[in-house]
Amino acid sequence: ADQARKLLIQLSVFFRSNLQGARQMLIPLEKELEHVEAYLSIEQARFPDRYSVQVEIDPSLEEVLIPPFTLQPLVENAIRYAFSKTKTGTVRVRAFQDEGRMVLVTEDDGKGITEEKLAVLGNETVDSADGTGTALWNIKKRIEELYGPDASLQIDSKLDKGTKVVIKLPITGQRWGEESVKSLYRG
Repeated sequence: ADQARKLLIQLSVFFRSNLQGARQMLIPLEKELEHVEAYLSIEQARFPDRYSVQVEIDPSLEEVLIPPFTLQPLVENAIRYAFSKTKTGTVRVRAFQDEGRMVLVTEDDGKGITEEKLAVLGNETVDSADGTGTALWNIKKRIEELYGPDASLQIDSKLDKGTKVVIKLPITGQRWGEESVKSLYRG
């Protein structure tokens, strides 16, 4: 009963995050991390001991605004596609500053991605039994539209070694709670 109660709470956080993300252009990194945590709790309950997750976040970035659904789909992709049903692995999520930019990294030690698929992921959707690449394409398009050439998404992968996705976003100085940002949510 206690486990079911905890999962129900995480499920409500997950759905609430989905609704907020659909309504807002930017959210604080800490809200995106709550979304990731809720997703991971649900997946860990479904597939216990299938993977471990390491999260390393620079606390000074928690209130920096990012587009919703930036990290959560990357973590979901890692869990869904990187590991076979028999192989366990590790997903690592990091956020740090580098030269005035926020760097968001998700990486896994899973199956990796073929060079052919890697060439199109993030640039277009693909037809595949394993997935369409729509999440990566959506993330790339949103950060391009919001930040222009100041943002980037890079995917590196090696077969049987894993995949690393690096997103670099400018830190604009706008943080959650500032009056200029609050005006985005009025109306």
